[in-house]
Amino acid sequence: MIVTNESWYIVRNTPNVTGFLGAGTVPVPVR
Repeated sequence: MIVTNESWYIVRNTPNVTGFLGAGTVPVPVR
């Protein structure tokens, strides 16, 4: 998956997504 600024903005601003993926400041690869 390619993370663009737009998609990263959506992920960061969706409740419970950043907490699931990691720190919320830097994208963490999900395998």
